Amino acid sequence: MKKKAEQPKHSDAEMKRYLGSLAEHFDHRFDAVIEQFSGINRKLDAQREVVGELKEDSDISKVNMEIVKSGLAKKVDYQEFLALEKRVRLVETKLRH
Repeated sequence: MKKKAEQPKHSDAEMKRYLGSLAEHFDHRFDAVIEQFSGINRKLDAQREVVGELKEDSDISKVNMEIVKSGLAKKVDYQEFLALEKRVRLVETKLRH
């Protein structure tokens, strides 16, 4: 019959010290993750602000384009204006005589 290899026994103090150092190690790792996460959140907030500003600028540009389009619709073509001016002159000369 084979004897099982005995595993070394650790004292309570050694185990507490080991677990304490292990907990400290993971605490440092979690602190690093938390710091990275907060940095990413700051960057995300800044990007949201930039996107909001771009949306405002886009909305303003759309309104300005509508104003320009309506203004162009009201304007008369130059050739049409010359023809109309000629017709008005003819009517005015007929009215004077």
